[in-house]
Amino acid sequence: MSWLQTVYLIAKIIAIPLTGYLTRLLTARWLFVIAITLFCVASIGCASSNSFEPLVLWRVVQGFAGGR
Repeated sequence: MSWLQTVYLIAKIIAIPLTGYLTRLLTARWLFVIAITLFCVASIGCASSNSFEPLVLWRVVQGFAGGR
Protein backbone atom coordinates (compact mmCIF):
# COMPACT_ATOMS: atom_id res chain seq x y z
CA MET A 1 0.00 0.00 0.00
CA SER A 2 2.82 2.43 0.78
CA TRP A 3 4.30 1.91 -2.70
CA LEU A 4 1.02 2.93 -4.30
CA GLN A 5 0.75 6.09 -2.22
CA THR A 6 4.40 6.98 -2.75
CA VAL A 7 4.42 6.67 -6.55
CA TYR A 8 1.15 8.61 -6.77
CA LEU A 9 2.53 11.49 -4.72
CA ILE A 10 5.86 11.57 -6.55
CA ALA A 11 4.11 11.73 -9.92
CA LYS A 12 1.81 14.44 -8.62
CA ILE A 13 4.75 16.48 -7.29
CA ILE A 14 6.43 16.23 -10.70
CA ALA A 15 3.24 17.28 -12.53
CA ILE A 16 2.39 20.33 -10.42
CA PRO A 17 5.26 22.54 -11.65
CA LEU A 18 4.48 21.58 -15.26
CA THR A 19 0.90 22.83 -14.95
CA GLY A 20 1.75 26.43 -15.84
CA TYR A 21 3.67 25.43 -18.95
CA LEU A 22 1.00 22.95 -20.05
CA THR A 23 -1.75 25.51 -19.46
CA ARG A 24 0.00 27.98 -21.76
CA LEU A 25 0.59 25.24 -24.32
CA LEU A 26 -2.89 23.67 -24.32
CA THR A 27 -5.17 26.23 -22.59
CA ALA A 28 -6.74 25.51 -19.23
CA ARG A 29 -9.89 23.95 -20.69
CA TRP A 30 -8.04 21.37 -22.82
CA LEU A 31 -5.57 20.57 -20.07
CA PHE A 32 -8.46 19.88 -17.71
CA VAL A 33 -10.23 17.66 -20.27
CA ILE A 34 -7.03 15.72 -20.98
CA ALA A 35 -6.24 15.34 -17.27
CA ILE A 36 -9.73 14.06 -16.43
CA THR A 37 -9.70 11.65 -19.37
CA LEU A 38 -6.24 10.37 -18.50
CA PHE A 39 -7.21 9.95 -14.85
CA CYS A 40 -10.33 7.96 -15.81
CA VAL A 41 -8.36 5.72 -18.17
CA ALA A 42 -5.76 5.15 -15.44
CA SER A 43 -8.52 4.30 -12.95
CA ILE A 44 -9.84 1.65 -15.33
CA GLY A 45 -6.27 0.39 -15.73
CA CYS A 46 -5.89 0.15 -11.95
CA ALA A 47 -9.13 -1.79 -11.68
CA SER A 48 -8.09 -4.24 -14.38
CA SER A 49 -4.52 -4.82 -13.14
CA ASN A 50 -3.66 -8.47 -12.54
CA SER A 51 -0.42 -7.90 -10.66
CA PHE A 52 1.44 -5.32 -8.64
CA GLU A 53 3.65 -3.85 -11.39
CA PRO A 54 0.85 -2.68 -13.72
CA LEU A 55 -1.01 -1.31 -10.72
CA VAL A 56 2.01 0.80 -9.76
CA LEU A 57 2.35 2.03 -13.34
CA TRP A 58 -1.32 3.04 -13.52
CA ARG A 59 -1.00 4.84 -10.17
CA VAL A 60 1.89 6.86 -11.63
CA VAL A 61 -0.36 7.87 -14.53
CA GLN A 62 -3.12 8.76 -12.07
CA GLY A 63 -0.74 10.88 -10.02
CA PHE A 64 0.52 12.73 -13.08
CA ALA A 65 -3.04 13.40 -14.27
CA GLY A 66 -4.15 14.35 -10.78
CA GLY A 67 -1.33 16.87 -10.48
CA ARG A 68 -3.12 19.10 -12.93
